[in-house]
Parts: sequence; C-alpha cells; structure tokens
Amino acid sequence: MNTVSRPSMLVLMFVVATIVASAQNFGDQADPDVKKFELVIRGFLGGNDLTPVKTLILPEAYIVHGNSYESLFNFLDKGSREKLVGDSKRTMNFFAVSMNDERTSAYVVIKTQAADKSDSRYETIVFVKSRSKGWQLCHWHV
Repeated sequence: MNTVSRPSMLVLMFVVATIVASAQNFGDQADPDVKKFELVIRGFLGGNDLTPVKTLILPEAYIVHGNSYESLFNFLDKGSREKLVGDSKRTMNFFAVSMNDERTSAYVVIKTQAADKSDSRYETIVFVKSRSKGWQLCHWHV
C-alpha cells in the first residue's frame, strides 16, 4: 500500500483549501448582473411573491428535479415550488457565478440548506441574456 508523506498531505490540503476559498468568492459581488442573479434566486427560494421572478424566466425554461424534467412555468403554476424549497425556508450559503466572455450566458452554482439544517444540496441555474429582455432564467437543476 502506498502512503503519502505528511508534508505532501499538508501541501495538498492547502491547495484544496485555496481552491474552495476562491470558488466561494467567484463572481464580483458588486457586478450589477451578479446582484440580479442573486436577487432572482433569493426571490425564488424566499417564498416571496413570484410575479417579478416569473417575468425573468424564458418561456422554454425547464427544471430538473430528481427524476423529473418539466417546464419551469408549469412547475411554479401547479405549486410544485414547495417540493424544491421544502416545508421550511431554504437559505443560500454558497454562490458562485461564471460568465462567458461576451457576457451573454451565466452559470450559477449555489448551495442551499434547510432552515433546520437537515438538508443541504448544490443547485445549478443558467441565465441567458437577450438584447430585448436582458437576463432571463433558462434552466434550474436540483
């Protein structure tokens, strides 16, 4: 059996910690686009009125939740949002954004946690930018 020396293990732990720390700060929080993504996601998760959120969803947007794939509008209209959010409000405790160079698409990774801390999970959300409507939510994967 191969073993890893203690100094090598410490260097590896430092490298991993550095990557994790930089990922948590990925995406300029002062960037207005990043702020918009965060507001939309918090609005969706927070149980607020979803009317403003719905105006930012593409008509062809979909959600993948467990083994189901469906229109995000249908998911919201039939009250399935509770399946996503759960009985208790979820908090977002990790937020990272990556955009293409043209700033026409954005990939957001979040980590959410139930209020009672019983469940945490990573979710990905894709936004696309159109000339006429600006940023819109395109896909949500849980």
